[in-house]
Amino acid sequence: MEQALEQLEYALENWGRAGPRKLHRAVYAAHALLHAAYQVHDVAEDLLGAGRVPRRLYARARAVLRGARRVRGYARVVTLLSLERSVRRLTWLGTVAVPALLISSVYGMNLKWLPLADNPAAVFLIIALATGAFALALSKL
Repeated sequence: MEQALEQLEYALENWGRAGPRKLHRAVYAAHALLHAAYQVHDVAEDLLGAGRVPRRLYARARAVLRGARRVRGYARVVTLLSLERSVRRLTWLGTVAVPALLISSVYGMNLKWLPLADNPAAVFLIIALATGAFALALSKL
């Protein structure tokens, strides 16, 4: 389980391919493992209280619970990395789209008032320059 989560973490950190199904399965398995470890720990604690198991078996159950918590921690890191990657993509998409949206919201369908409206290359250049300026301003923040 740890190895699968480490591979996902490595892929996400290095912009590799990490499919959502694979990510979901690994995180779900980590949570299921933690749930099972809590159940084993509770049973071991009850049996220790009743005097039916030796202390070393209870210590082993505690060690299993600590390991499951560590695996869940890896799953959280992988989930946060996936979320960060998605937010980065949406930020760049917004960076490209916002200048075009602002320009089109100012002019709307009134293209006759747009400077150089009869020259599509000039309109494209204006939108590209606005996008570049917006991206530069965003990168300075």
